[in-house]
Amino acid sequence: MDKGVKIGQVAKKYHLSIDRIYFYINYGLIVPPRPQGQYYFDVKTIQDLEFILHLKSLHFSLKEIHKILSLYRVS
Repeated sequence: MDKGVKIGQVAKKYHLSIDRIYFYINYGLIVPPRPQGQYYFDVKTIQDLEFILHLKSLHFSLKEIHKILSLYRVS
């Protein structure tokens, strides 16, 4: 798909609630494109989500994950 997948498909694939994904968006952990008002998850956004889930599995806090992602994005 050119523009990516919808939030519901991502939630189902990664066994996350849609509310949890919105929390990650509002917290600034993931920044999916939003053409025509709907979030779409492109390859980059999916990679970020997978990285977040990996860091969570290593018991990093969301605050720590946010710092790691911020450093990663500016470098």
